[in-house]
Amino acid sequence: MKTRHILFNLTVTVSVALAGTGQAQRKPAAFPAPTPAPTEDPTLRRGAGHAGIYQGNDGAWHTVQIENWENDRVYLSDAGRIYKAYLPTELRRFATMGDTVVAARDLVVVKRRFPFVRRRVLLPAVFGLQLYRGGGFQLLSYDSQRPATLLSALSSQLLLRHGQDEWQILPTNTAKFNQLMLKLLGDNPDLVAGLRAKQYHPRRDAAQLLERYSNWRINQYLQFTSQPAR
Repeated sequence: MKTRHILFNLTVTVSVALAGTGQAQRKPAAFPAPTPAPTEDPTLRRGAGHAGIYQGNDGAWHTVQIENWENDRVYLSDAGRIYKAYLPTELRRFATMGDTVVAARDLVVVKRRFPFVRRRVLLPAVFGLQLYRGGGFQLLSYDSQRPATLLSALSSQLLLRHGQDEWQILPTNTAKFNQLMLKLLGDNPDLVAGLRAKQYHPRRDAAQLLERYSNWRINQYLQFTSQPAR
């Protein structure tokens, strides 16, 4: 009886082991991990676009469809719905839907690092919305967070260029802004008093000041040329 009991237990153990082995063999084979989905090419975009023009680095103007623009790229297409990204180093400016956007080259910006450390950073080129152009001045609005969000509503800066000088960021401080404008526009006696009194605000008055100065210079030139020769 004892021998039969041992043989019975051995048979059950072997049967269970074989059953477990069979179940393990019947498990579905593991498939390899899926390959990552291909990422979209950031230089290409689909869209409807709007009619526009752009000026190449050679100075020539071209008609084009413009889908959208950011501070570091604009999407252009001459046919179809596929738009390719162009950098600010690849063209001078473009215009669409009543706006003109200019490539500002070699822009030096000051970035703050918590708590009080500042460092100067050279941006090779960025796009900025043109607010004014005339009298040798160009004024742009540049937003480092474009396309803007609610959290970046105050992130835009004003960029100014006089002639072929380097681009500079206009101070947001009212006193410093008026001091800078006094250096640039100080030969206009109509503006001097207000600038010395610090009456002008950068965001509100920058374009208006440049336009008033430009008109004054034009009138000065016309008055000079209309005088009879002696």
